[in-house]
Amino acid sequence: MGRLQFRNAQAGERRMNWLTKTISMRQLRYVMTVLKIMVLGSVMLFIAGDVCAGLATDQLKASIDKVLNVLNDKTFKAPAIKARRREVLMNLSNEVFDWNEMAKRSLGIYWKDRTPDEQKEFVKLFTVLLENTYIDKIESYSGEKIVYSKEAVEDQYALVETKIITKQDTEVAVNYWMFNKSGRWFVYDISVEGISLVKNYRTQFNEIMARSTYQELLKKLKEKQVPATTPAS
Repeated sequence: MGRLQFRNAQAGERRMNWLTKTISMRQLRYVMTVLKIMVLGSVMLFIAGDVCAGLATDQLKASIDKVLNVLNDKTFKAPAIKARRREVLMNLSNEVFDWNEMAKRSLGIYWKDRTPDEQKEFVKLFTVLLENTYIDKIESYSGEKIVYSKEAVEDQYALVETKIITKQDTEVAVNYWMFNKSGRWFVYDISVEGISLVKNYRTQFNEIMARSTYQELLKKLKEKQVPATTPAS
């Protein structure tokens, strides 16, 4: 994963069975809880004060503040412009996350075997999957607080360690892994209590590739492009 490798506890090996047909409701609830914490963490990253901010934090703050402005803007709350609001939020998410880097790291060792066209298609499918999840969860923001632990920078990589204080007064460790590209800092992974989003996707993709084909992986990703509320055609 480059510099500033994240420390993964055994919990980081826990699988997020999104792409399998055998996923249980208990596992699904766990996955959605983790993702909600991840997304709320990115939304609330600058709610709390007393932050030891660096350049990476400052640039992330600017983008997240724009997201908060949209969420708090009453003109965007009307059901009639929900699609427009989601479009704006997706565009703003592109200022924070490097979907290409997240897709590349999630596919892992199989990335180099893909042709340029295949890589482009995979990034597109993976981006839609994450964006849909991100937008679904970002709208559940309810004012939780964030406390910074520290920010560390080494060469073009940065790690921002934070803790989210939930409504139940529970602390949840959330780390943001970033890298500098052309003078801007982008998130390429998020970990919650040692559980890496990218590593969990990579585990699932590796399992699919080990027992099947790349085409089967694409099929499963394409199935995820259809919103859960849309009836099957």
